[in-house]
Amino acid sequence: MGKLDERRALAAKPRSCPTWRECLSSTSSVAALAQAWDKYYTDHFGLRKLLIGTYRLALFHVLRTSPNPAVVVGRIKRWATVAFYDGTIANDGIGFESLLGKKPYTDQELALIAGNLTRWTELAQRNGVKLLILPIPDKQSIYPENLPRRLQPTAGSRSRLDQFWTMAEKLKGVPLIDIRSACARRSRRSKSTMRQTTTGTNRERSSPTNF
Repeated sequence: MGKLDERRALAAKPRSCPTWRECLSSTSSVAALAQAWDKYYTDHFGLRKLLIGTYRLALFHVLRTSPNPAVVVGRIKRWATVAFYDGTIANDGIGFESLLGKKPYTDQELALIAGNLTRWTELAQRNGVKLLILPIPDKQSIYPENLPRRLQPTAGSRSRLDQFWTMAEKLKGVPLIDIRSACARRSRRSKSTMRQTTTGTNRERSSPTNF
């Protein structure tokens, strides 16, 4: 079932006791053996992988709910199902709180970032190294229109990325490259191309000459 498969090691088959007398020698041994076999059968019953994969695909594509709490299912288009990663829930970054402007950078944090960028630039120049700094935007900042409405930024909200680029405009000599506009254009072109391809394929299949 692709990326919706489990990502864990399944329970291994328990090792049999040399003799039943040894297995039944103590209550704890019997309980441990029973628990081991119970875990094994729970992880290996018939059609388990197919059933779990089908359940997860139904959650994701039909009910638009992710089995992973850190993944948010966005709007489902004809050409794709868009999923977004929320680093806040996974304790791996700020996530949507940055996009919605709920956890902005402080002035001290922006000053620290600016100082680091300047130092890196000066260090590269002293050592004759050509430096280009390319901040990578996250998916939700490129096409927020595909987010669920509750997570779409409101007018006037500023993300941490917006704050960063406002600060970066004041830096001199720091070789920063802003690819947000290029990514947004590429996204719009991909959607347009996919729609054209889908339409063309439908016309092709409906033509009598193709049967």
